[in-house]
Order: sequence, then C-alpha cells, then structure tokens
Amino acid sequence: MFVNVKHVRKAAQLTEEQLKKANNRLKWYRRRDEDKIKTDMSKNDFESMIYKMKEWLREDENEPYVEESQRESYLERLTEMEDWLYEDGADQNYTVYDAKYKNMTKDYEKFNNRKEQDE
Repeated sequence: MFVNVKHVRKAAQLTEEQLKKANNRLKWYRRRDEDKIKTDMSKNDFESMIYKMKEWLREDENEPYVEESQRESYLERLTEMEDWLYEDGADQNYTVYDAKYKNMTKDYEKFNNRKEQDE
C-alpha cells in the first residue's frame, strides 16, 4: 500500500543581511582554520629545531666548534625552551613560534658554519 504524499518545499532564501552575516562567519572560520594550521606548522618547526640543535651540540664531532661552557649553557637554554613549548608556550600564536624558530636557526647556522669553514 502506498500513501500519496505531496512534498511541499518551502523557500529557504536568506535576506541580504543574513547572507552577509553568514559570509562573515565563514570568513572568520576560514581565518581561524588557517591560523591553526600555521600555528601547528610553526610549533612543529620550532620543536624540530630544538631537537636538531640538541643533537648537533651533543655530537662528539662538533665539540671543537663550540666551547664546552657555551655548549652546556645552550643545551640548558634548549631544555628551557622545550619546557616552555609544552607548558606556558603551548597556546601561543604562530608568530611567536616563528620568531623563536628564526632566532634558533641563526644560532644553528652560526655553529654549523664554523664546522663547514674548518672542513
């Protein structure tokens, strides 16, 4: 047995004002998502650089290129940066991670250039 039901569709159009609000909301979500992606990438880059620096400083072959006191001090600073990353810095924006990453990259390049010049 079939029931004959007529499906009536209501017009679901938005007013101009509602359309503007919806578009603004979509833009806000898009910016939020883009910022989240940038933040995740920057945080990951910063974290990777911390580990890369630690590894480089701990390698025996790199000892001649960094004084022991400077190496120990820098390793301690890297540990503090790592702690900050997982604690107080966990909710920072990508611009903060980018700045810290760039500073650390300069230091890495400085240390590594000493090694490359000696080779």
